[in-house]
Amino acid sequence: MPLWLFTLLCFLHLQFTGMIAMGLIFMACAEGNYIHERKHNDRLVRLWFLYSFSIPFSLGWLIYGYATDQSPRFYWWFALPWALLLLMLSYWRITGVSPRQASSQTEQETDHPD
Repeated sequence: MPLWLFTLLCFLHLQFTGMIAMGLIFMACAEGNYIHERKHNDRLVRLWFLYSFSIPFSLGWLIYGYATDQSPRFYWWFALPWALLLLMLSYWRITGVSPRQASSQTEQETDHPD
């Protein structure tokens, strides 16, 4: 792969993954559709930090691999942040409680006080 193409791919990778990392923080702050328990929220924050740290980590290994080896196997480092993003969003979706479920749970609790 020519250097110009590798530089362009690294730049685009950094821009898109960085925008997603920042966008996830804003989405988490403005999220009104899902309510998470504390333990799920802590896990999501850890996954977000892991995703954010994987971006420069993957770029470092990509540059190192390009400079030393030039074999196609180091291109798999492009997939690391995307795989973590998929894991985080899947976990977010699975552990979320929709507003309807949350409101029905609170109605049940108020109807039947223990």
